[in-house]
Amino acid sequence: MPQAQASNGLNFDVLVNILPSAEDIPPLQSYTARDGSTLGYRYYPSADVAGRATPPTLLVLLHGSSASSHYLAPMAEYLAEFAGFDVITPDLRGHGPNPAQRGDVDYIGQLEDDLADLIEHAQQEHAPHDRVAIGGHSSGGGLALRVA
Repeated sequence: MPQAQASNGLNFDVLVNILPSAEDIPPLQSYTARDGSTLGYRYYPSADVAGRATPPTLLVLLHGSSASSHYLAPMAEYLAEFAGFDVITPDLRGHGPNPAQRGDVDYIGQLEDDLADLIEHAQQEHAPHDRVAIGGHSSGGGLALRVA
């Protein structure tokens, strides 16, 4: 990872520039939450693993606060290609390119409801999965713990 130069202070532009361009990652897809809202996510199908007897595990990776699914792309791509997971990275409610209310929800538990709706959508739209795993970074990790 590029390092910031001490004489100039921290250079956060370096971190932004290591993200893949939007053209190099899966496009945002959408699903409808139980309240009728349209929310976005990215889907990374697992690489074909010869002789796999069971369907891949669906791994839902959750971003941190004030972020989006974009910065999880390198990890999601790696886990889909080399670890055999089908990976979904949602733009949680209030996040992503065009949220209705930036960083806010209508009620306590709405993010958990959205996540349940996304998993149900993924089971119908992409593939039935026998197992679902949830992980996250920062506040996304906190949400993963709440759901667990």
